[in-house]
Amino acid sequence: RLRRRAFGFIERLIVRHARAMVVTTPGAARFYRERYPAFDPARIVVVQNGYDEFNYNEDSAPPAARDDGLVLLHSGVVYG
Repeated sequence: RLRRRAFGFIERLIVRHARAMVVTTPGAARFYRERYPAFDPARIVVVQNGYDEFNYNEDSAPPAARDDGLVLLHSGVVYG
């Protein structure tokens, strides 16, 4: 119970100071929009894990690799 309370405290602190939220599924975006209605929903964006060629057609290409040093990391949760 204490760990869950600590995770909740950390999450609220992060959301309070975040400029944006990046999640990996539309369901997660929906969850956080409902959980934090005061957070601008337009600043919660979905970047799906992996690459699916069916998300692109002949007229669009996958995003180009960035060379500006931007790194997005989804580290997940470390379970005890």
